[in-house]
Amino acid sequence: MERRMIFGASGYGKRAYCALKDRYEITGFLDNDSEKWNTEFADGIMVLSPQALAKRQENDTTSVIIASSYADEIVKQLQDMSVSEFQIYPSLALNGEDYYADRELCAEIDKAAFAVYSRLRKINIDALNISEYNQRYLKSKSLTSLYSYSRMLYHMLDHNREMQYFLDYGGGTGILSLLAMELGIKEVYYNDIYDISCKDAEMIADETGKYKRKAYIAGDVGEIRQYCVQNDIRFDGIASYDVLEHIYDLKKYFGEIKECLNPNGMICMETGANSYHKEFREHMAIHHLSSEFIDREEGYGHKKRDSLEAYYKIRLRMVREYLTEIRQELKEAEIIALAFLSRGYRVDDIRKAVNTYLESGILPEPDSFFPYNTCDPNTGNWAEHVIDFEALKSYLSDLGMEVQLQFEGAREFSSFCRVVATV
Repeated sequence: MERRMIFGASGYGKRAYCALKDRYEITGFLDNDSEKWNTEFADGIMVLSPQALAKRQENDTTSVIIASSYADEIVKQLQDMSVSEFQIYPSLALNGEDYYADRELCAEIDKAAFAVYSRLRKINIDALNISEYNQRYLKSKSLTSLYSYSRMLYHMLDHNREMQYFLDYGGGTGILSLLAMELGIKEVYYNDIYDISCKDAEMIADETGKYKRKAYIAGDVGEIRQYCVQNDIRFDGIASYDVLEHIYDLKKYFGEIKECLNPNGMICMETGANSYHKEFREHMAIHHLSSEFIDREEGYGHKKRDSLEAYYKIRLRMVREYLTEIRQELKEAEIIALAFLSRGYRVDDIRKAVNTYLESGILPEPDSFFPYNTCDPNTGNWAEHVIDFEALKSYLSDLGMEVQLQFEGAREFSSFCRVVATV
């Protein structure tokens, strides 16, 4: 077993240790905080001064894994100490070849991810004239989030090393597309349904002093299709992170986005909403019930287009208002039933459900896979949609796409589910 030292005796360092201890022999932790030196940190392993690296014996080949939010400063520190053998956690290089067989591509992506991270670290986020929503998300971005983007781009570039046209779908702060540009993809496009995010992402890219996307497409999949038709373009790759679980109508989305792909094009969508994970489902049941029945307060970083009012209350009002609009009356119990059972419905579908009940007496049905699922009735934005991935996989296959569901380890314990679909 290869020997390693972890630079970072903190929560970040402990996460790295837990993830890597079965693969490497961790001989010590390093930290610049002198108060931590000569203390035990994890499983009795000691914290040492970085100067311990200079005192190693000549035949000691132990290399360093950097696990710290100050990775860029530590890299410079190690280079000044003439320490060249180090890796950064998390990175593709630290993963087994079972997941990432092309080690040259791993090294290329890791280098690009660190370059993007270093540029973002230099930005004074509080001084940027961007929305609080994206300020909050940008502040939370770390090497860990960049690693999520790295692993998606690995699978896409492993599929097509000549990728030229890439779309960052539902891009938020746009870091995924910054990484795509750093990797040299020729034309990188950005999309978000929230037009403010489009402006914010452009400002963030400008602030780095390096990155310039080909275009910004505000809107939903319909606007992307329209852009493709008007500009005679199709994408080699479309990717998103933590967007899949918020798309209102997945069948409609994939049916339309497929038309925006070149032959052999790939869609790669990774989500932390892994419905195979029992603890996640239990947590989501509470989260959805809270969204249904409890009003929320507006806090720092609230997205202005998201409702703060309990979703059930909004639907109840929508049903009443629509009945008044079409001059129809129902008993109070019927109105309550329509509002309660239409959870997971957007306003247009709520109206259809009312019409169906008036015509045939049939009430709407909540999601049969996960009956707690609910969404913002105004926008259709799910409160973390617990997705039936087997049904989705079957649907994508019916569209003529080759589909894979990818996980890290056993799917029941994976922190994510990645949907990869190729034409």
